[in-house]
This record gives sequence, C-alpha cells and structure tokens, in this order.
Amino acid sequence: MPTRAKALSALVVILAVSASLGMMSMRFEKVGSEEPIAYAQAKNQTFYVALDGDDASPGTIDQPWRTIQRAADTLEPGDMVYIRGGVYEEYVELSRGGSYGNYITYAAYPGETPILDGENVDWKYGFNLVYESYIKIDGLVIRNWDGFGIVSWGQSDHIVIKNVEIYNTGSAIRLFDHHDDWIVENAYLHHNSLIGVDCAPGPGTNIVLRNVQSMYNGVGGETAADGFAFESGNNILVEDCEASYNGGDGFDFKSDGTQLVRVVAHDNGRNNIKLWGENSRLINALSYDSGLTNLVLAEGGSYHVINCLFASRSSYGYLATLGGYDTSTPTPLVLYNNIFYNDNPVMGGTTVYFPAGAVLTADNNIYWNPYRTDAVICAEFAGGCFSSNDIKDGTWHASSGVDANSAYADPLFVDATGKDFHLTVESPAVDAGNPAVAPNSDLEGISRPQGSGVDIGPYETCQTSNNPLNLVMELDTTTYKTGEQMNVALRLTNEGDSEVVLVFPTSQMFDFQVLDDSGREVYKWSSERFFLAAITTVTLKPGETLEQSLTWAIDLELGSYIVIGMMTRFTVDGSSTILQTPGTAIQVTSSTVEYQGGEMKN
Repeated sequence: MPTRAKALSALVVILAVSASLGMMSMRFEKVGSEEPIAYAQAKNQTFYVALDGDDASPGTIDQPWRTIQRAADTLEPGDMVYIRGGVYEEYVELSRGGSYGNYITYAAYPGETPILDGENVDWKYGFNLVYESYIKIDGLVIRNWDGFGIVSWGQSDHIVIKNVEIYNTGSAIRLFDHHDDWIVENAYLHHNSLIGVDCAPGPGTNIVLRNVQSMYNGVGGETAADGFAFESGNNILVEDCEASYNGGDGFDFKSDGTQLVRVVAHDNGRNNIKLWGENSRLINALSYDSGLTNLVLAEGGSYHVINCLFASRSSYGYLATLGGYDTSTPTPLVLYNNIFYNDNPVMGGTTVYFPAGAVLTADNNIYWNPYRTDAVICAEFAGGCFSSNDIKDGTWHASSGVDANSAYADPLFVDATGKDFHLTVESPAVDAGNPAVAPNSDLEGISRPQGSGVDIGPYETCQTSNNPLNLVMELDTTTYKTGEQMNVALRLTNEGDSEVVLVFPTSQMFDFQVLDDSGREVYKWSSERFFLAAITTVTLKPGETLEQSLTWAIDLELGSYIVIGMMTRFTVDGSSTILQTPGTAIQVTSSTVEYQGGEMKN
C-alpha cells in the first residue's frame, strides 16, 4: 500500500472555514525567520450512525447515517461520530486521519454497545487503518473476523483504542510496519485464533498498553499464539495488564526500553513472560503455572526485576531462566525483592538458572522449592548449582557475591493452592524488602510500606484489626444438576458503630470459588470476566449492607464440592484486607438436559 507523502515546505497555510459565508479562507503566520507554515483549523463536528439510519441523511442525531463507513468517508480532523447500539455487519476502511490536537473519533453512543461483526461480511478485517494518524476508537465490540479485528499496515501514528472487546478474530490488534504513539487501554481481547496484540515486524515505539486483558488466544490449534507479542520497538509501557490461558507465551517483547508494571500472567501454554531487549523492567509482576517457564530473560539484553513473584509451573524444568541458556553473552541482571516459589511436585526442576554471561546484582530475594532442594539455584557464572543449605549458610552469597540478605524459606502465602499469593503476617517476606528500589505501591495499588518496611514480592500486607465487616453467602440450594444455574448471593454488612470506607483497586468487589474434595480450585467466577482497573470507593454507614448476586451455569463432573464466597482485596483506612465466607458443601448430580456452553459474557 502506498505511503503518505510528507510535506517539508517551510510555508504553512492556516486554513479556516467561514461558517457564515461557506467559504474557505487562508491565514498566514510568520514562524521565526522562516516563511509561514500552514495548519488546518478543525471543524469539530459531531455525527451519528444508527441501524435505522440512511447514508443519504446529514448524519445528525435525528437523521443518522446507516454505516460506519459513511462516517469514515466523511469525517475531518476534530470530528466525532457516535455509533448507536446494535450489530453492524460491515468492514470499515479508515483512509482519513486527524491532525495534532484534532483526532477523528469513532465512539459508542453513551450507554449503548455497537458491535462490528464480520460473520456475514466477505472481508477479513474489521477496522483497516490505511496509513492515517490521529484516530480514536472507543467503546466498540469487534468480533468474527477471519483476519484481524483492528489492523494497521504502518505509519499510522497517534492512535487511541480504548474500552473495546475483541474476540473470534485472527489477531485482535495487528500492527505491521513502523508505528509510533499508540495507546490501547481498557480492552478485553479473548478467544482469538492468533495473538491478542501483535506488532511484527515493527518497530513499535512509544506504545502504551494499559488495563488490557489478553486471554484464551491461540488455543485449540497449531498456532500456540501469544497474548502480547512485539518483534521490535522501543519505549513500550505495559501497565495493569493480564495475559493468561493463551496457547503460546503470555507477554513476549523483543523491544528495548520495555516496562511491564503491575502485570499478571498465568496458565499460558508456553512461557508466561519473555523479555529480550535492553533496559527492560519488570515491576510488581505475578507469574504462575506456566506451561514452560514463568520468566525468560534472553541473553544480550539488560533487565531490572523488582518486587515480583514467580510461582510453580505445570511441567518439569526451570521456574525462571535469567540471561539465556548456556551462553557467555554478557547480560546485566538486577533482581531485588522477588519471590521464586514452587509447590508443585510435577515441576521438580531447578528454581532459577543463570548462564555464564549473567552479570548479576541481587538481594532481598526469597527462594523456595521443597521438591528440588539440591539445586535451587544453578548459576554457571558462580561455578555450578547451589542447594537450599547453600543459600542458608552463605555459600551461595560467597560464591556469587550477591544475595547477602536473601533467604531460602517458605513465604507463607494465604492460600497458595487456591492461588492467593498474598502474604500472611507470619511470612518472612513481610517488612524484609529493600526500600531503596521498591515501587511506591504494590500490584493492587496499595501504598508501600504498610509496616516497618516494604514487603518482598508484589503484595504489601497489613492486617485490619477490629474489623466490623461481616460477609455472608447464601446459595439457592445445595444440590445441582450439571448445566443448572447456581445463584450465589453475597452480602457485606457494616456491624460497627461508625462509617467504613472501602477502596477497591478495580471495579470488582465480590467473587466466589468452587473447590473439589481435594481442595483444588475448579472454578472461580472472576476468572472468565473482565473488570476495569478503576479505583472503586464504597461507603457503608453503620448497619448498611452491600450486596451482589452472582450466577454460574454449572459445568462440573458429578461429585461433592465446596463453595466459598469472598470479597476481593480492599483497603480500609489505608490497611489492606480480604474477606471470605466459610465453605458451603454442594452436590452435583447428573443432568437431564445436555448443557450447551454459550459465549463468554462480561
């Protein structure tokens, strides 16, 4: 596709439209000693699209257009189109762009959900960006495209994509050649056959991915595609994002200057987090139960890993490989306040591996792997493998020159089996971190420190004393058939004498989990839902109750189970806490009607 021409003239003409005369006038300005340079003055008009509209109409709220493409063929810099709710079976080619300060915006009409659906469209792409810049896409659902949900072929810069859900496409968001200044935020990208966000060959520079969940992509076939993948680039910020249950890697970034901050990755088919570039940073990350390795840092890059947790994997091998494998390529590594943990006997391999080329600076880390105590750390640069006793008696520190204040110890999580990796007050990680390098807040936004020092790992712990809050769960019955709907009512009551202000890190407040008779979690209500990373504040006066009803169409084998209701972690008066109900036993019996699973709903 042709590239855009770049204007290099020193003469700039400022165009202004005279609404009263219907004429175009020109205004010239002197810029320094140069000749005038021209700017286009935006009209900033608002248009509307609706399913009952007509493309021959003027595009007003009373006489809307029928198609989004009609808007794309018309909008000028600064214009916005509101798209009314409903299913639009069309593809949209964005061949008109905005300008600096004057984006062209495609937005859902407030309170409504427009869906761009390709199931009956003879084309491969939902939104196709044709070398245009300064465009915003806000509030749409994009689904059922054989190619890509949103695709840009290159040189489309200053793009904002937010509040979108994209599923059942090839890759949800696909960037080909050079892209600069993109923001993707508040997005749920799931059940796509390829990658959630894919930039290849790139580069992508000055990219922000914020509150993006990329899940269940690239599964069920031969692709093993990733949640996020960048083949090249620089200055990438990935913040408050999750990559889980993808067929390939969770996060895979070959870009330089990449920062992953407050990210979660688990149950990906291959590696949860893989970084390759120079000046890469991983801060407040939680990575567990990878198919291969929880953290891979490739040789030749340079890395900071601060206040993270890497827990277990579903197969034998290394929990983390830091600096490549069997290589002498110099690779600077800075590791502080991290937990490397395994409680899965299947894993059984070395917890952490360092090659000969690792240039390591590390301290205030905790290692724990009772299933491989003879080789907890293997470090070729330090002469071999080191046991749990070597870490305890200082042999590892003496040989490596690092980890003087690190430990081999059980971090004592709240419920590692149930994947609650918050620290108990008895944990050796509490108040044991290095404050000089710790971030100011934790994975959930809770400020550090909460005690006399910062905690090791991504969670900061503080217990709330004299808690006046009481959480109660009620089920509609205790005997269910497979496929039958379970109704879970959760009520939180302030039983104290004073007002209580609860602050939640996301829009989620309630949850419930189902455990089998061995205590293994088999279902969690929140695991298949998307929550905005927006702070939610709730005030409960004495005697007031906060309640929510949660439902689930049961998909379990016959047998006995335990249901536990819970509040997500929240803060009261700056202190962090979590509440859960006692377990309620249920029985699942055979169904007389075959259960048909439907689409995932938020």
